[in-house]
Amino acid sequence: MAQLTHWVTDLQKLLTASNITDDTRHQKAYLAHKLHSGRAKAIQKEYYRMRMINPRWQQPFGLTNVTKIGSADDPNISNESICMGKVTFPPVVLFNNRDDLGSFRIASSSKQKGIYRCGMEELFLMIESGDERLENYMFYYKSGNSYFIYPYTSQVSAELILENPMDGYRMATEVVESGNLTYEDIFVVVNSGIIYNGNVYNIGDTFTTTVAGGNSYSGPGKVKYNNQKRKMTYFDEYPMDAGMGRDVIVDLLVNEFNIERSQVTDTINDMTDQFKVLSSEGNTKHR
Repeated sequence: MAQLTHWVTDLQKLLTASNITDDTRHQKAYLAHKLHSGRAKAIQKEYYRMRMINPRWQQPFGLTNVTKIGSADDPNISNESICMGKVTFPPVVLFNNRDDLGSFRIASSSKQKGIYRCGMEELFLMIESGDERLENYMFYYKSGNSYFIYPYTSQVSAELILENPMDGYRMATEVVESGNLTYEDIFVVVNSGIIYNGNVYNIGDTFTTTVAGGNSYSGPGKVKYNNQKRKMTYFDEYPMDAGMGRDVIVDLLVNEFNIERSQVTDTINDMTDQFKVLSSEGNTKHR
């Protein structure tokens, strides 16, 4: 699959060729937002047609820390002895106004044990009645973008179909050398100590990088991405195949920028050799 930056570049070229000269609508962030929205709608459309989840839509969210909560933290937990977990994920794509397919898989940190969705009232009834299913299975109910898990576990893993793929992560297990830190990611110190942005961090400590802090650290220690994941960038593979990408761009040009469909098709055919990933046949091109 192609990078987001390639899709944005091809869309910018088409806008220029179509004499759309409004600079505000050529900006990368604006076009990326439109691509995210168009992708979500295209996924919904394809699911309605095929009734199947395409694995290419899914993104591994990696390990995520879970907050322990009780009756003092949530009024829905009426029994003081009940301890649950709470975790928040970004918005997922809705299918027929259902978000359980967008929350494709929630599982234990080892990924071996699935966590199954149920209603809030159903889960509390199982807990209060001592339902035997709780001896072997884990459950969660969802409220907004928050997931309430029973029994409590300190971490979960997830496979999601995100509305905005840039809310997701890429798995990253490597040591990150000084000078290669990425901004607004969380890092963990893995041996000895380091100094970042004037602060000392020892083994096991975590810190979040900032533009002000820079991309370098000093000291004898090394760092890795916390929970073995880093934020998505414009240069990572974007979870949209070539055929869907072409359809999304055509729909954007027709419905968002009010260009005649026949003109869009002709322009794509005429400019095929100038694109990074877009082609008249909808096939990804590697350059």
